[in-house]
Amino acid sequence: MIQLKNLFLCLGLLFCQISLNAQAKSTQPSISVAYLGQVFIQPGVKVSSHFNLKTWPAESEQVKKVKHLFISPQLGYYAWPGNNFNLLANVEIGYQRQKTGRNSFSSLSLGLGYLNTFQITSIVYDQSDGSIDRINRKRKAFFLPTINYEFGKSINNRLSWYNKYALGLKLSAAEERTMLIFFELGLRFNINQE
Repeated sequence: MIQLKNLFLCLGLLFCQISLNAQAKSTQPSISVAYLGQVFIQPGVKVSSHFNLKTWPAESEQVKKVKHLFISPQLGYYAWPGNNFNLLANVEIGYQRQKTGRNSFSSLSLGLGYLNTFQITSIVYDQSDGSIDRINRKRKAFFLPTINYEFGKSINNRLSWYNKYALGLKLSAAEERTMLIFFELGLRFNINQE
């Protein structure tokens, strides 16, 4: 188990280095805030940044397109009230196509994440008045690779909305494998655009 934690630590440091390099080279960084839901029933929030590693134009007869290779570090929180809450740290690397005439975009990406789940195991009540004295929780940690599809549209040069679907697999040496489906609906704010 210690070797697995060391692997996650090394991967996390590697992704931090990659995202810092991307930030230094990026021409159009952005910050996103989104509703995050696991199968629509466990509501939460996600904050992420988006850095273009490489950009190149692609023209066709009908539509002018711009293509991007990007990296996106992310932090998320979602909960099932009365049962558990979850913290997610994730990095995605992907490919995005942007149709400049229609101001729409779509992307496909692969993510690598670390999910902490805090499950309620017992609730201790105060016997004098019946109020909750303490809630005991069990922490479970998972490695979470994901595949993601996103589409959206620019509202103006600085702001766009997006919708993202993700399919992930919770992996742990101590727990059973589980598939997760995530849904996001958010706003992206372009920092360097005027």
